[in-house]
Amino acid sequence: MDKNKSYTGIDYFIFIAAFFIIAIHTSPLLSFSETGDFMLTRIVARVAVPFFFMTSGFFLITRYHKNIDKLKSFIKKTGIAYGIAIIIYIPFNIYNGYFKMDNLLPNIIKDIFFFLLVSTLSAAFAVLATLLFYKMRSRYANPVIGGKDRAWLEVDLNNLRHNVKVLKKAMPTDCELMAVVKAEAYGHGAFEISTYINRLGVKAFAVATIDEGIELRRYGIVGEILILGFTNPERANELHKYKLIQTLIDYDYTRLLNKQGYKIKAHMKVNTGMHRLGFDAADTKAMIKAFAMKYIEICGIYTHLCVSDSVAAEDIEFTNKQIQCFYTSLDSLKGNGFQIPKTHIQSSYGFLNYPELKCSYVRAGVSLYGVLSSPYDKTNLQLDLRPVLSLKSQIILLRRIERGASVGYGRAFVAEEDSQIAILPIGYADGFPRSLSCENGEVLIRGKRAPIIGRICMDQLAVDVTDLDIVSVGDVVTLIGKDGNDELYAATVANHSDSITNELLSRMGARLKIITKS
Repeated sequence: MDKNKSYTGIDYFIFIAAFFIIAIHTSPLLSFSETGDFMLTRIVARVAVPFFFMTSGFFLITRYHKNIDKLKSFIKKTGIAYGIAIIIYIPFNIYNGYFKMDNLLPNIIKDIFFFLLVSTLSAAFAVLATLLFYKMRSRYANPVIGGKDRAWLEVDLNNLRHNVKVLKKAMPTDCELMAVVKAEAYGHGAFEISTYINRLGVKAFAVATIDEGIELRRYGIVGEILILGFTNPERANELHKYKLIQTLIDYDYTRLLNKQGYKIKAHMKVNTGMHRLGFDAADTKAMIKAFAMKYIEICGIYTHLCVSDSVAAEDIEFTNKQIQCFYTSLDSLKGNGFQIPKTHIQSSYGFLNYPELKCSYVRAGVSLYGVLSSPYDKTNLQLDLRPVLSLKSQIILLRRIERGASVGYGRAFVAEEDSQIAILPIGYADGFPRSLSCENGEVLIRGKRAPIIGRICMDQLAVDVTDLDIVSVGDVVTLIGKDGNDELYAATVANHSDSITNELLSRMGARLKIITKS
């Protein structure tokens, strides 16, 4: 069974089973029919009891940290209904009690209201206990200066929603957004990003590995999940079980996958000049054989443009050749009687520089997260995309040093005057590049810039705050993002570290907590 359906069903059944358990103790049908009440409370409801405790224990251990959003949603959706039940039930009981009008309502209605009241009080107790648990856990489990962790990522869901809307609006009619959420959604958090945009209506996702795809299913993601990279054919049963879509990287691979005997959906990749993965564009015979395989259902075909991020004349010429090569392959398949499945050519830059292409999907990676790979990149399509991620830490120590004193490994920084330095508990093990050492990088404190001095360590770095008017232990420090009227863009930070935004962001998140803002 698909893990997504299995987990979703269990989630709902736990909720239903809880009310069955309440029914056992309140007998809501007793006044109406003893036989009916017996069947409900002694047969149907009791089946749910062991299942409820078994599954509740499982999720308490393995998934409690991901269900708080569902709890909040449940409170919002059911709060009004429960409130109405209480408002109706209590006045009638008071009325009956004072005026002895026992026959005002049939007993069956009284029993049902009693059931609703007990359910309401039970749900309220569960909600309060859960919220209290989270409050106590956050207060005592990880006490930190200023109420923040040592370093963290902030993900702005409002900006993410905005980007989804802007990208969809700019796409051709009948083209669907495929959200690329590989590498923990480029460091933004695969769970946080995927579950949110899935609720926004995004139904197509792309990952790099089968394990990333399985994780999405376990998060409850519905829709298509395309694996862009290699999956060992021996894991074909998992591809089938979790209803993942596998990229076919060449004919021999497709043949091995087919031999496993599991019905698998796939997208055929076509090599049009990047010479990485894919069937050779001119090898129509191999493609035809792949389409004819018994266990492989090819529901998509795509290519990747290797210089679509460049607007240089020679790169535009090469990209146009790739595009033409792809369509020539499609024409060849059509000529052999094959109906072309869904197509996709454009990644973020392919879309921003070649928006006129009409395909079934746009594979949005960096554009979804509101950034470009380099601060110098120019695109033909200018969209109002907003950065989703900020990287922040805090000052944990302020230290006065005299002129001539050195800071950090290798004495890479020597003070030219009496100075004040701030120590931040974040380093290259958190994905912040070591190459930003020795004033190659800077941070924002209270809206003002301060240079990074000395060598960035695995877990700490130092900042020169001598020129800042006010600075205190516990001050929030922005390494990527906006503070006041100034902003450190991810593309600029990446460029200063001789890298690109894609690499910089995807290396974060291994041990940084993610805080979502909405």
